[in-house]
Amino acid sequence: TVSIENTVESYEIVLGEADLQQAKKWKALFVGVNKVSKSTEDCITQYTTEELDLAFDFLNWSFQEKLEPFSYHTMDWEFERRDISDQTVILDEDNLINPTIFENHITDIDKGDYDLVITFFRGEQEDCFIANFIGIAWFDVTELSSESSYYTIRYYDDIKASIEDARKNDPGVFVHEWLHTVAERFYPNRGEVVPDDDGLVVHAAGKFGYTFPWMTWYEDLISGQVVTPDGYAGIGPEALLQCTVRESALRQCP
Repeated sequence: TVSIENTVESYEIVLGEADLQQAKKWKALFVGVNKVSKSTEDCITQYTTEELDLAFDFLNWSFQEKLEPFSYHTMDWEFERRDISDQTVILDEDNLINPTIFENHITDIDKGDYDLVITFFRGEQEDCFIANFIGIAWFDVTELSSESSYYTIRYYDDIKASIEDARKNDPGVFVHEWLHTVAERFYPNRGEVVPDDDGLVVHAAGKFGYTFPWMTWYEDLISGQVVTPDGYAGIGPEALLQCTVRESALRQCP
């Protein structure tokens, strides 16, 4: 902010590299789950470590090639990975890895460690069908004791072909679910105005004229450029620079 009171003289203001706002560091933990089972029957689906490698690479690509540019590069994501490979995870009654189940398996995450935690597992294979593809995010960051955003993805049988198709046509699954964790409550609770349809934010695209594929909607929602009758709405780079989920968990946000 520059305030000039003397309107007679002229002033030259020179900005250089040192004046650039540095991107905020965001940290994500990807947990690939090799084997899962329904709670009601002896039916196990599993991904190999090599198949989970494909999912982890897809996450990295999605955030670095899509999410970071959508934020005007005010976000700089770091990715870590820990697989659950030595035990079969028993799903809840909705065939998901909910926060409680996750924390029964991963017990050493503290507040401030991660902005986002993702679990990823197989929903179907030839000899065992658990349920169809779905991504489910928990809107409230306090669902995990670490106060990290959390979502779980139950993915397809043919992971390689599914990811190749998504990259070409609609590579938004990781971005979509992340938006649920920050655009529905986290940033609105901090005073940001987001576009909504009957209280839903991420699923409000149609109301504001967006159609498939949804990447343009995600871009405008993240950058704060959704046009509404009252002006522009969305998260915006200022909000992203002001506070991360990790900083909020440590009570370090203004």
